[in-house]
Amino acid sequence: MPGVNTDALAPVTRHGVLGLYGLYDLFTGGNLGRGTIFALGIMPYVSALCIAYLATALGFARGRGAPRRPSTAWSVRGVALVLGVVQATGLAIVFPQMLDVSARLSTMSTREDSMRAIVTTLLFASIAVPAAGRQAGTPDQWSTFEFFLGAWTGEESATFGDGRGERTYELVLQDRYLLSRNRSVFPPQDGLPDGDDHEDWTVVSYDDDRATYVLRQFNSEGFVNTFVLDESSTPPERMVFVLEASENAPGTRATLTVTRTGARSFEEVFDLTLPGATESITIRGRWTRDAP
Repeated sequence: MPGVNTDALAPVTRHGVLGLYGLYDLFTGGNLGRGTIFALGIMPYVSALCIAYLATALGFARGRGAPRRPSTAWSVRGVALVLGVVQATGLAIVFPQMLDVSARLSTMSTREDSMRAIVTTLLFASIAVPAAGRQAGTPDQWSTFEFFLGAWTGEESATFGDGRGERTYELVLQDRYLLSRNRSVFPPQDGLPDGDDHEDWTVVSYDDDRATYVLRQFNSEGFVNTFVLDESSTPPERMVFVLEASENAPGTRATLTVTRTGARSFEEVFDLTLPGATESITIRGRWTRDAP
């Protein structure tokens, strides 16, 4: 940065009891000692991520969902910005005191010019670092589904009878996908003499080209259904997924509607019309989050 006296900064980052700043300068690649606009390095952003990890772990311990990696959301960048400003201000206050005890002082006017440049540099860096994290990070596409993370138990009713279900939601593959594992058991009953033990895995992804969510359901019966989020949806309160394609069952028509009904509950309605059928099958599930 123009106006920064690097000779005055050198004793602060390289000598005596001030060696702690030399270590910090090492982590910033020498940017602190040179007074560049990246004097804080990535430290504010890394600290913000550590806080996010801790908050996520505490939230899981209190039963607020499954453990997962924190996303690079605006909340993380906001914390990084606050930490950057605090760290920049702290260093700008401490540095003049460090220079006062240095044996190699520049003139008073030069030192004051250096301090003004340092303040400008550090405050600029506190803004530049979170902005860089925003450019390099992945957008937080999963805030809509954060409510569902964790384990659930469901009471299910269908055209052919009643059953119970168990389900989990988690983010996988570096938080790129939402994975749900579901098992629904319908005991033998009048409409279903042999009963039914159904399992499915559901993977939700975000389609950047279409700017919408795609849901792929892999069923134990061998069918793979691909749904897309309908424009009429109002996430996260109500989401309607419309069947786009069905592997091994072409001609199938279906909709999957998920409605949040409370702080720890949601309702899911699956309407299915098989190829050649004139009547649809409706499966309605009322799901409640498991106690921690």
